[in-house]
Amino acid sequence: RERIRREGEERILALNREVESDKKKQRDALLERRAERRRARAEEQRLEALEEDEVNRKIMLEKAEAERKISEETRRKLADASGDDKDRIRREAEEQMRQLAEQAEQDREKQRAAIAE
Repeated sequence: RERIRREGEERILALNREVESDKKKQRDALLERRAERRRARAEEQRLEALEEDEVNRKIMLEKAEAERKISEETRRKLADASGDDKDRIRREAEEQMRQLAEQAEQDREKQRAAIAE
């Protein structure tokens, strides 16, 4: 009787160890899946940031080139102008630069939205 009781207790203990081992394996697997999802999301965010940086660089280069052209055109016009015409030319150039800056910001916002999708 004592032997049967001991064997029963040993089987129960062995089963409990198996259950605990299985629980630990499941917990470890769950933690690994979560970690993998975090790593994948971090990589996705890194790639999105790189893409956004590249787009921003392109927009800024285009803006800089347009500003250079406006400046050259303004200098050329100012060289041929006098008095009131110079003020008007400067105001027009300032307005073109302002519009250019607004357009560049709009382009960046559109690209951020497109990348976010």
